Amino acid sequence: GGGGGGGYNGRYKKVHASFSTRTFAPTLQDLIDAVTKAGGIWTTSHTGQTAGWFEEWSRKAGEACLLIVIFVTAYKDRFTPALKMEADEIDRLHREKGTPVYLFEEGHQGSQVLSNMIDGSKVMGDYPAWRRFCDDASNLVDPNAPAVAVAVAVAAP
Repeated sequence: GGGGGGGYNGRYKKVHASFSTRTFAPTLQDLIDAVTKAGGIWTTSHTGQTAGWFEEWSRKAGEACLLIVIFVTAYKDRFTPALKMEADEIDRLHREKGTPVYLFEEGHQGSQVLSNMIDGSKVMGDYPAWRRFCDDASNLVDPNAPAVAVAVAVAAP
């Protein structure tokens, strides 16, 4: 019951996320809008990794009713040690506390997250494939490394 400003009063109140800082802004906004429509509160502020960032991120992840990983090209192409730390904490919370995890993958829409939240779905996306990606050390990227330059050999005339 209760009136008010509309929106679905869902079971997932606090929603925390892990994503690359290079995630396409409209994708992120679509997701935040879906969480809000489902009655959730998006607890992930778009901050850089300042001192103490992981403690704060982990605290919010631990309080969350739902964790979302934006597992798209930007995440895969720039899988930094920071994202790996977040991934391992998400996996721990999922295994130890049963916190639901949604993998928002290429081609997904916010509306899918909305309907899954309303349905109370415990999982979205291919969790085992995400963990395999995270556990493969060859996917890690040094965030401080210069951009990869492609050398082009030019034959002398």
